Amino acid sequence: MKVIKSVSIITLLLASAFVLEGYRENRQLDKDYFTIKSSKINNASEFIRVGHISDTQFPRLRVPMKKLLTSISNEKPDILFFTGDTIDRTEKLDESDLRFFLSKLTKIAPHLHCDRKS
Repeated sequence: MKVIKSVSIITLLLASAFVLEGYRENRQLDKDYFTIKSSKINNASEFIRVGHISDTQFPRLRVPMKKLLTSISNEKPDILFFTGDTIDRTEKLDESDLRFFLSKLTKIAPHLHCDRKS
């Protein structure tokens, strides 16, 4: 009987730990950095900073919007890509914070102009 009780307690503790970790993991902001080299860039000091935001699922944004916008702004991207599940299927676009979020994003990343010499 003691063994069953001990196994039950350990199982309950492990299950609780997995649930709490899943909750924490789903509510943190992940950042990854990559360097991509191109022969089309002549000067080694020239670079383009690209930001990518994905799976916000408005209105169920798991990271506070202010924290997300501040983090993106601090990275000073030249261009942003916003992909994935941007809005929850039950949300109405005109009632969503998505438009406000997009208006803030457009102020963060300046337009990228390329002059082509043909």
